[in-house]
Amino acid sequence: MNENEESTEDDQRRKIDEELKTRKLIGNFFEPDAVDRLNNIQISNPDLFKQIFQIIVENVQAGRLTKKISDEELKMLVGKILSQKRESKININRK
Repeated sequence: MNENEESTEDDQRRKIDEELKTRKLIGNFFEPDAVDRLNNIQISNPDLFKQIFQIIVENVQAGRLTKKISDEELKMLVGKILSQKRESKININRK
């Protein structure tokens, strides 16, 4: 086995480990309906999924999550993230 093959295998193992950690976190901190919605978000908008996941990880690490996140709470979080994105856009109209 050469170095490139070992590196590729290590990369694949790392990706699998990250995916397993992500799935475990999602299963532990989201209700089933919210998991379904989060999976749909991950497929349709990976950047939004990463933002949500980052926020959840930060809250878990800070000890602010005391119960599982419901679908309604996830909708509210997504709405807040999307509204922040909309507010940060600047349009310049030239004549």
